[in-house]
Amino acid sequence: MKRFISVLLVICTLAVTLSACSGGKKIDKLSEAMLSKQSSTIKMVTVKSGDPDAEEAYNKAIDTFGIDNVDSFFISLAENTRENADEILVLQLKSKKELDLALAAVSKHFGYNSASYMRTKPSEVPKFNNKSLFTYKNYVVLIVSDNSAEIEKAFYDTVD
Repeated sequence: MKRFISVLLVICTLAVTLSACSGGKKIDKLSEAMLSKQSSTIKMVTVKSGDPDAEEAYNKAIDTFGIDNVDSFFISLAENTRENADEILVLQLKSKKELDLALAAVSKHFGYNSASYMRTKPSEVPKFNNKSLFTYKNYVVLIVSDNSAEIEKAFYDTVD
């Protein structure tokens, strides 16, 4: 009986570990697919959940929606943010119940960035007008790019 319980505990531990890792692998696959549609002329810097400084980067970008509500995420910004406004942000939430709050937080982030670029780099404003900001299942997605439609399609192709 003890042996059976021990084996059961090991199996349960492995199952929990694999399910926790699967969110990370899914976000890796999603970021790769979406970034493959981003303009190759703009070098992007990406931070994903699980990276050493991920929580700090998340909190700088989304300060009004706690990371404890997020299962996994990635934020990809143009390396030179003074010159390029390009950004891809994907939050995979733990619960769909928080979708509206997460969308509001990402919308606030978008509003702040677009206002900043209107003042400092007006040539980037068309990217904000071309943005994709949407929810799907338990995801909140923001895409600011000349290629927003292609990147959005890559999101749907990968998630479904």
